[in-house]
Amino acid sequence: MPAPPTYAALIFAAIVIPACVHARTELVQRKGTLRATVDKDLFYSNLRDALGDTLGCGEDVPEKRKEKLAAIERRLLPIWKSLPKSASGRIERPLLRYIAHRYFVGASSIMIRGFERSLQPNQSFVGSADILSRQVPAYLEAALESQHAQEHGFDLHDAVHMVAMLRKLISDSDAALLEKVYEAQRKSTARPLTRAGLEQVLHEYMVHWLLGDDTESIQSFLDDRYRLDQAFPRWSEITGLQLGEIRAFDFERGRTGAGTMLSGYSFGDAQEVVGRITSSFASFWDDECSDMRDKLVAMDQHHTGRVPLSRFYSRRLSAEWRFAESEDYLRELGALDETSRWHGKEVIIPNYIGAASNCIVATPHYLVCCADSCEGILGELEARISAAVAPPAEILALVGNMSSQTSLDDEEPPKLKGSLSRQLDQIASAHGGKDWCHVAEGSQRIRRLRRE
Repeated sequence: MPAPPTYAALIFAAIVIPACVHARTELVQRKGTLRATVDKDLFYSNLRDALGDTLGCGEDVPEKRKEKLAAIERRLLPIWKSLPKSASGRIERPLLRYIAHRYFVGASSIMIRGFERSLQPNQSFVGSADILSRQVPAYLEAALESQHAQEHGFDLHDAVHMVAMLRKLISDSDAALLEKVYEAQRKSTARPLTRAGLEQVLHEYMVHWLLGDDTESIQSFLDDRYRLDQAFPRWSEITGLQLGEIRAFDFERGRTGAGTMLSGYSFGDAQEVVGRITSSFASFWDDECSDMRDKLVAMDQHHTGRVPLSRFYSRRLSAEWRFAESEDYLRELGALDETSRWHGKEVIIPNYIGAASNCIVATPHYLVCCADSCEGILGELEARISAAVAPPAEILALVGNMSSQTSLDDEEPPKLKGSLSRQLDQIASAHGGKDWCHVAEGSQRIRRLRRE
């Protein structure tokens, strides 16, 4: 069964002008697959470039490369300390993927294809592009293993290099789309752009980036700017985001001495602005995610962080759209709780909000998704515990002292008495009186403690 449309596609389809009802339906069907066309040769070329750059064969000078790797290591270190390791201090393959996933979700709400936390999709709704993208983890892991063939598992430096490779892959993917826009506008990547020229490039880039491989709709919007302003959700604000990132780039360039002495914007400058947009877009779009989250929380009558499946299907996301993911798809996402005899099947709110169907942007290599509201909680636990296991009392004390505020109007302290708290003790009793902090079971349990 095909995956449901992205949240951004739903909003777009709901407000597009009536004369385009047929085109709207086709757009939702195409976007709803969360797939994008991937050129296999280009795909592996991008991977080889990312690998070579990270291991010292790329364009970065050694000092710049060392600075990048050091910055990644600082961000990964708290997560690394909380992971269970072998006697030699190494982690297994699933945890290498986990730490890479956490890095991108925490830094910019980006989900790398192939690194999703949800269950592996079955063959029935995985397209060829998804299959290709899912080869990324194994490809990069094999490259890392070749660096220390005699060892089993991966160390912190391997995790840092994995993240660096994936960052390069994202950057190369964005650069390829940027080059496509330059070519369409008959602009040379070797010649600097004026401010107006850069704005033109970014305008077309954003249309391509947000609509993916829907060439028919992309061309229609590029041909009619008025229709884009009227039909695309928050387009005027998206334009404001582009201009804001240009101004931020100008400020930093001036402050570092490159300043106003330079005339125009190089392709590298345009690529840096695009990278800023990629990194900040989830924060920019958070109002839409919060609105969806508020609608789900309003259905949570028992304050468990769950919504009865029947109520989930009966309510509307907007005037035109309901929450409509199938049971099977919700189950694949890990967003369906079927353990309660009393409440029946329920949708787990944080897991659903972070699901691929609610991602804003879908590219061949990554998705830009709603911010994970639990990321800060996990980060604080990691920083305070700095170990893979901890007594239940310590975990509960830390969670109890955290602010549970989810909005300016919600300052209710967390309630920690309930079945999930008891589960911590039960699991700890089977592991020497301590709970794992970061295996998948433990992470999901800590997420839900906040809602008891």
